[in-house]
Amino acid sequence: MKSREEVRSIIENAPAARAYNKKPHHFSNQTIGRIFASLLILSGAACLLLTRQVYRVLPYILGGAMAVIGINHVACGLWTKEYQSSETKLTANGIVYFFLGAVILYHHADADAVIGSIWGVLGLMKGSEALNTALYSLSQKKPFAAKAIHAVIELSLGFLLLTDPSSAVAHHVFLLGLELALVGWQILRE
Repeated sequence: MKSREEVRSIIENAPAARAYNKKPHHFSNQTIGRIFASLLILSGAACLLLTRQVYRVLPYILGGAMAVIGINHVACGLWTKEYQSSETKLTANGIVYFFLGAVILYHHADADAVIGSIWGVLGLMKGSEALNTALYSLSQKKPFAAKAIHAVIELSLGFLLLTDPSSAVAHHVFLLGLELALVGWQILRE
């Protein structure tokens, strides 16, 4: 029988997913931080107030943004030679983002299934992180209820998007607006 320390060592050295609990990003320039927060709040308001209009142009906005982000990541990765480290994946992610953006742009008329599936998987990943944080807080006897509720919401939305991605995207634009506005408000407060 292996000791608890041996088992812990095996788990820590196993090729397992790591928690990516991001710490809040603090802008070095307050003006840029305020502008970014304001843009998020305005984008959120547009999604909330103009849901149908945003939904109609969503494939162009999302596909274009993903392609541009992908090109930017690839350029930065090639410039810094980031791909020479197995610990990072900026160049690889950039390639994937570019092609996902291109697929969304190409299939813009019927891109709901692709967009819904991507959002669903991302929602499950975010929900998994929130669940991990809640479980950690519970194990440390710290407040965990709000984190657990957040995890349940993220996971539920992710599963809903994956079970019916085509029809769920239109409704999800409104929820995206809420999230953008809340994140923008949180950045503005910081």
